[in-house]
Amino acid sequence: MRRPHKKSRLGCNSCKHHRVKCDEERPECYNCIRRNVKCSFLFTTPGATAVPASSQTSKDSLKVKIPKLTPPHVSQPYPSPSTTRLQPSSILDLKSLELFHHYISMTHITLASPGSLSLWRITIPQIAFSHTFLMNGLLALSALHLASLQPHRASALHISASISKQAALPSFRKSVAEGKTEDIHAVFAFSWILVPFVLAFSEGDDERSKIPNFDGENPHWFFAIRGLLVLFGNNWRELSKGPFSPLLAQSSGPYSHESNPDDSQLAKVHQLLAPKDQASAEEERDLAVCRVALDKLRVVSALPYAPCKTLPSISSVYLWTGIVTDEYLQLVHTRKPEALVVLAYYCVLLKKSNDIWYLRGVGENMLDAISNQLDEKWKPWITWAIQQQTG
Repeated sequence: MRRPHKKSRLGCNSCKHHRVKCDEERPECYNCIRRNVKCSFLFTTPGATAVPASSQTSKDSLKVKIPKLTPPHVSQPYPSPSTTRLQPSSILDLKSLELFHHYISMTHITLASPGSLSLWRITIPQIAFSHTFLMNGLLALSALHLASLQPHRASALHISASISKQAALPSFRKSVAEGKTEDIHAVFAFSWILVPFVLAFSEGDDERSKIPNFDGENPHWFFAIRGLLVLFGNNWRELSKGPFSPLLAQSSGPYSHESNPDDSQLAKVHQLLAPKDQASAEEERDLAVCRVALDKLRVVSALPYAPCKTLPSISSVYLWTGIVTDEYLQLVHTRKPEALVVLAYYCVLLKKSNDIWYLRGVGENMLDAISNQLDEKWKPWITWAIQQQTG
């Protein structure tokens, strides 16, 4: 026996066409929502707005009951209708989510020194949520790191890195120019990650392995490190109060040249740089500049061998670029042979950091560039540096 039911002629046009029972719910019936078609009730219900079919799922999930009571802390009352539709959310940027996940999963480890993992995994991303340029910087670096691990995606990931970098630079430069205290930690973090970015992004055209010079459209990574250290020196007081304080407090303690097993090789270069009897005043000045650069290289090369061993070898790579003088860099730019010999011994530090993804091959390739610049009579002075194995 068929169950009796009440017939109605008030259903929507679609239900009438398909000869199915309409629940007559407004502004859309359940059958139209389920079939992803526009219900005729939308055009007859006052104030109803059509929702794209692609965003429709089920009647219950698209309707939310609105409380009738207005909480005392809300100045405006809730809308008067008893139901309202959830607005479709914006499309998630899945590429950025992948890069951010890769950063907090893997890339941050390559930036951290002992004791600073939480700084780069937790604190820096938190700062980036309120500084868009830093977030774009993290995504750009993550894209390059991922490209080094997945070469088949390198082309697309390099494009993503370039887009993120270009999006970051205007607001970063504005923050640097304004010099606000509240922005210094974000500015310093971005400057820090800019170094591996410049190194990794220039890998394709081998710019990173060229001898530092003042020419070219894009600054050499050598000068990116110098800029970071200048920023550090100018803002030491504020940086030491913030999240970077544990990192900045690291010290090598007492050290001596003898603690570095390679120091005897560096000391031999002093024979090349010793004052010459018939040298002009300009030549003597250039030799003195190179001697100072060599002495500083001996100092930073010994730091990882200090008794407390709190400074990783990468610190030596960074420090020397920041403490050599502008006069020495000018000699490198003009390809002064004695200056290039000293730079060749710096490449040994780079080779020892070859296990770091953005420094891979940098030391060896720069040594090749130096060798190509030197005449045969100078090449015996860099033989030891060339023979050293990568780390």
